[in-house]
Amino acid sequence: MSEKFSLFVHPWYRIAFFLVAVLIFWTASFYLGPINFEFDILYLVIWPIFMIAISGYIEWSRPGKHFWAFGLDFDKTAMHNIALAFALAMTFVVLFLISSFVLFEVRIASFGIPILYLLLYHVFVAFIEEIFLRGIILQSLVDKIGFAGAALSTSVIFAALHIWNPGIDVLSLINITIAGLVLSFMYFKTKTLWMSITFHYFWNVGLALFLGVNLSGYRAESSLIIISEVPKNFFWGGHFGPESGLITTFFLIAIFYPIAKYGKISPFVTSKLFKRRYNESIVKLNNS
Repeated sequence: MSEKFSLFVHPWYRIAFFLVAVLIFWTASFYLGPINFEFDILYLVIWPIFMIAISGYIEWSRPGKHFWAFGLDFDKTAMHNIALAFALAMTFVVLFLISSFVLFEVRIASFGIPILYLLLYHVFVAFIEEIFLRGIILQSLVDKIGFAGAALSTSVIFAALHIWNPGIDVLSLINITIAGLVLSFMYFKTKTLWMSITFHYFWNVGLALFLGVNLSGYRAESSLIIISEVPKNFFWGGHFGPESGLITTFFLIAIFYPIAKYGKISPFVTSKLFKRRYNESIVKLNNS
């Protein structure tokens, strides 16, 4: 095992991040091009496998290695955090739906694309973005610049990944950045990715698959409900969808409190992270 475990020193980390960069450009070209549903699932399966492999390799390369310590350790605490994330995401969906019944026209729709495909699609998207941003980049930067700087940096990257989406505007970028901070805070409170993955997944599914509103600028291909005549303004959002409205800004800021109050960290994860930090400190001491 190499004693140099720093992200920017170990040559294997450089290779790993070069491969990640290649896949980022590949993804950009994919999303900017026409959607091919027959190709999507296979493409999105490769991404999580690649991300888990890279994250696992980085974790195993560190002293005090534990394969799942980068965020996928699963136990009873993970179930609690998943339930909390589901409740938070569905709160926004339900509030938006209730307001729509009062203010807009709501009607039942029929699915044009198989629902199982759509559910799987969003599973892979949530895993990809969370493992990459909160699993690899955030945790690597925390060692260098602290959690606040790492959270802000990854949140800006998160927003930048959406910069070519249709209908993007300043408020959209601000909201996506805040969403990135929320997702990073979920990791900070739980030290696993299950809360952020779950929230990310049910947010996407709730808006696109259930409500049928635009998700990050893209029109829902199929949904359970169609909400029409939603005004395009600063509160409800423009063509980018609710994520470009103040309704999302207020909601994302508000949920920092329940995350801080009810998010839990597993004692098993705590012990693994302590062992890793202890062994890394020993390596640094021996090298000094």
